Amino acid sequence: MSTPIEVRSLDRLPKDGCLIVPGRLDANQANALASSLAGRNITWLVEETVTLTEKLQSYLQHSGHRGAAFSKIDESLPDVGINLGPKIEANGVLIFVPGITNARSGSSCHIPSDILRALCQLGIPIAPLDVSVPSEMKLEIENSSKFPTAILNFSKTIPRGQASIARYREA
Repeated sequence: MSTPIEVRSLDRLPKDGCLIVPGRLDANQANALASSLAGRNITWLVEETVTLTEKLQSYLQHSGHRGAAFSKIDESLPDVGINLGPKIEANGVLIFVPGITNARSGSSCHIPSDILRALCQLGIPIAPLDVSVPSEMKLEIENSSKFPTAILNFSKTIPRGQASIARYREA
């Protein structure tokens, strides 16, 4: 049996709030992430065209945290970011929830570029979160019970107004 999900580098999150952008996220990973952020005000952020798995949607609805939505085609994404600003005040975090996408196993980012571009245009500090699933990258002869189910590792936060697709992907 695999070991639990590991959440690493929490010290890289700013105390004054940010937008956490995981490259992928399922219900179990979302639960582990929320648990690791105990004591912070969490708001799940979903883009309107994203399709979620039933398990993830159920988790979000019953997690006890707030939710918000935005549209990648909104003509004034910086204004949307200003409206989302209060959700990261007082030690709050927004957590973007990527939906179902076609991506190859082992790929670290499952977010379509148009949605990632929209997230960058919100003007909120972004904390990239790499979500690795070791079982997708193991050799067939390796015993997968030694690996964590997933490893969630925070990169350095991209300051307010400095986010771009390139900066997110190099983080």
